[in-house]
Amino acid sequence: MGLYAGVYPALSDKEGKFRIRINFTCNGRCFDETRTITAKNEKDAYRIRIQAINEMKERIKNGDTPSAKIFFDRLVEEWKENNTVSKSTYETYDCTIRKYIEPFFKGMYLSEISKGTIKNYEEYLRKSYSLSTKTLYNNLTCLRALLTYGVEKNWINENNHPFKGFKMPKDEIDDEAQEDNDEMFFDDKQLMALFNILDKEVEIIKNLNMTSNRYKLLESKGKIAEANRRRNLRLLSIMQRRAFVHIAVNTGARRGEIAALKWDQIDPVKNQIKFKGNTYFSSGTGNIKNERFKNKRKYKCVYVVQELIILLNDLRKLQDTVIKENDWEDNGFIFLSVDEGKIQAAGSAINSDIISEWFSKICIKYKDDLGLSDEQAKNAHFHMLRHSSLSFEINNGVNIETAIKKGDWRSDKVPRKVYEHIYDSSQKIAASKYSILYNKESTSE
Repeated sequence: MGLYAGVYPALSDKEGKFRIRINFTCNGRCFDETRTITAKNEKDAYRIRIQAINEMKERIKNGDTPSAKIFFDRLVEEWKENNTVSKSTYETYDCTIRKYIEPFFKGMYLSEISKGTIKNYEEYLRKSYSLSTKTLYNNLTCLRALLTYGVEKNWINENNHPFKGFKMPKDEIDDEAQEDNDEMFFDDKQLMALFNILDKEVEIIKNLNMTSNRYKLLESKGKIAEANRRRNLRLLSIMQRRAFVHIAVNTGARRGEIAALKWDQIDPVKNQIKFKGNTYFSSGTGNIKNERFKNKRKYKCVYVVQELIILLNDLRKLQDTVIKENDWEDNGFIFLSVDEGKIQAAGSAINSDIISEWFSKICIKYKDDLGLSDEQAKNAHFHMLRHSSLSFEINNGVNIETAIKKGDWRSDKVPRKVYEHIYDSSQKIAASKYSILYNKESTSE
């Protein structure tokens, strides 16, 4: 029999309320038990915890087996430590668990999860995220694997598997509305509006840096260097995000590929960016670097406009200052984390999830400027910039095969659909051009 007990504040520790959580093993099965206690302080709560452990040992010794109450969080922790899936599958599942599954199931007992809960989760995904049927299917497959692990651990009765009788969404059938969301992209005018919005956001931060009382207070206390350090951190954050979007639009690169960029991959002479692999964020270890792209290529080179190179030069000048002011190690990455986290240290490579969350908020905040409806703003996501880049190039005369190769598309399915959309919307304009043939006043000279 193994026992472990932890103490956590419950509601508010000012009220003297603490929550004891005891993990234990009995007759080959693992259990979680929690109880709320009143204690003078945390030290007193730990004393009560020891009493609870002794009581639990006595109960088990006398044959009083506690009811099975395993938290879903515990299942995830165990699975991450003991899973046997491949590295690539683990990376995919870890991202899915952190972004979608944990926020919904966190704090639930396994005994509370039923087929109805799975249906509610599926509905939650459909309403809250713009997911294709294939992504939804893969998401539920990940959840099913976690719960099946619970069955293997005897934490869940095999006959009560929540997925028993649950009908998975069909991978080959997509709702038309869902397809529209997946292929959503900005047109040329919207991209121009987006760039103007980002410039505006930078100016807002610059103005706040000059007028904010928090910095003036520091300066009045003689802490001028500290005030400037904080101003530069704040400005670096928004300038990085602006540059991140500009690179996405100019190159059609995926967000993980952009997050992995280093300064030595920018060639200011040739106006070229050399992409080498991508990164994704793991809740356990931070950013993990993959050396290859989705199509297994080792690198790709993309030409960009001089204006982007200038924007990046301005970013680097500010970044060099911030690195010195904060005594960070210069690891060469273009995009840095500016906040100190438990997993991701300040000055290390940025977590691209932060960019995605910020971009979604920007689309909602400036939906009128971008010409988006409430529904379109809600469903806007960073990956649509990849589609927007493709749309812009095709719309401005770039050969579709060239655009596909530049964007490193694994298949031509999405590019072809974007091309069809542009073609359909341009037919009336193209047809009107023939009117010149019927203009009798025009003569050839």
